[in-house]
Amino acid sequence: MAQHIVPFNYFLSQCEVIDPQHTGEGRSKYTTYCVLVANVSAVRRRYSDFQWLYDRLHLEKPGAIIPVIPHKRVRLLKTETKFTTEFVAERRAILEEWINRILAHPELTDAPSLAAFMKQDDELFACAKKANDFPDSSLSLAENGSEQAGGDGADEADDADASANGGTPAGKQRFTRIRRMFAKAAIKSGVELAKVEDEEQFADIDKYVTELEKDLAILVKQSSALAAATKTSAAATHEIAKAFSGLSENTYPTPDLGAAGRLAAMLNNAAKGMLSLSSTMEEKATAETGQIEASVQDFERDVQALRNALQRRKEKHYDLTKKLNRITAVGAKLDRMKEVAVNKTDENAMIPIQAKEGEMIEAKEAAETARAELEAVSARVVREVERFRLVVDAKLRHIISEMGGVAVRFDDKINDAWGTILANTQPSVEPKFDAV
Repeated sequence: MAQHIVPFNYFLSQCEVIDPQHTGEGRSKYTTYCVLVANVSAVRRRYSDFQWLYDRLHLEKPGAIIPVIPHKRVRLLKTETKFTTEFVAERRAILEEWINRILAHPELTDAPSLAAFMKQDDELFACAKKANDFPDSSLSLAENGSEQAGGDGADEADDADASANGGTPAGKQRFTRIRRMFAKAAIKSGVELAKVEDEEQFADIDKYVTELEKDLAILVKQSSALAAATKTSAAATHEIAKAFSGLSENTYPTPDLGAAGRLAAMLNNAAKGMLSLSSTMEEKATAETGQIEASVQDFERDVQALRNALQRRKEKHYDLTKKLNRITAVGAKLDRMKEVAVNKTDENAMIPIQAKEGEMIEAKEAAETARAELEAVSARVVREVERFRLVVDAKLRHIISEMGGVAVRFDDKINDAWGTILANTQPSVEPKFDAV
């Protein structure tokens, strides 16, 4: 008998992801983390378990804005790099922030998969992962912006196909993948969807998100360009410092050794000042990457999560359209069968008609179920969009604050460095020139 998962309210709980431990050797090596809620639970989970939860939440709560898990292109890293202290520490911090956002999400607190993930019951968790209604992992991962295999060793090899951990029947999963691929292709190709009452509202939401994505693409590109430009300036300033240092040792021959010494000292001081300036610019470039660019990319993932939620609703809308089209098709066939049977007195002629009428009843029931599911998902998306407006406000304010904070902090240092350089360029003795 299947165990019933009783959701636990972690809404006000602070979760820690701690104590990373490596297991296995070679390609079978992977990392597990302790997921701890003080005085409540402590379980060990690997990276692919977090990915499983992400995928599963999309299935259980379609239309919810589920935060995207940030990824590295770990396939480009050497195996030993994936287990360095720095890499594991960064991943631990990413997973901790992500799971806390999930636990605080008002649409997800009663999700069965979340309860299974957090419970101290390995058997229950294993059963949850083996459920036959597992979502299409490949599509979710693509929407997540990750690599098909993105992680440490064998653990991340099954990130690309997380269902391998749960033992979902391959035939079932292939069918799910093909079905969703067709749905996504049909939506992308502009197939006409059934008319629904909230169509205009969701057209406005889609337009809003599309404009957000356009402006955000510019912000992402230019925030990266800003850090790159500062880094280029730092490198150029460093080269100028080297040139001044060389010039200080190669002054023009003159009988006035005092003047030559003063010039050499000035150039040497300028070189030191330019080196200090270059170092400050490097720090600024690092801050622009670590604070501004990172904040922009975080906001980009939030917008992607909203787009994913809208995509889930469109899939439900497409499903309703298919069900309604089936009613039309069955109805047309039923009408033709009745026309043919009008002139027939054979009682057996009515058997196929009765069967088709039964099929019509089933088609209508399926359509009503699909409509109810679409309405539930639509209501969830509307709630999420209202909350997301607050996220947009907060994230944009934070980005501007980061830009201003970095500029003020480092521009003051840069101005001070130039002030020191300029002060050292003033001649201590006014130069005299002989009249021509």
